[in-house]
Amino acid sequence: MTINLFYIFFILIFFSSYTVIIYKSYAEKFNLPIGSLFDKILFITFFGTLALTVSFVIAFFYIKWYIVIILVIFSSLISGFVVRILKSWIQLTTILSYLVALILLFFI
Repeated sequence: MTINLFYIFFILIFFSSYTVIIYKSYAEKFNLPIGSLFDKILFITFFGTLALTVSFVIAFFYIKWYIVIILVIFSSLISGFVVRILKSWIQLTTILSYLVALILLFFI
């Protein structure tokens, strides 16, 4: 199994979307600052859920189903780990990872 740009793209999208969904509750629990974009809980949760769902469905067309499951589990574990390490910097990291994923679309 070789890692290609599809795998990296989907890991970035899964990671970013899962992080967007969990950050507000994590930040409230540990008194971390919440940026103005992440403060709009309905918008950001809808966007994260939509991006996660759409990328999950699209991944099944390009990658084998068991690899998609592994990528989802791997990226959610990485997301939880990175949120605990980067704390308030995760907001910027999430936005940058979405941008990197969009740039990767041009090379796929």
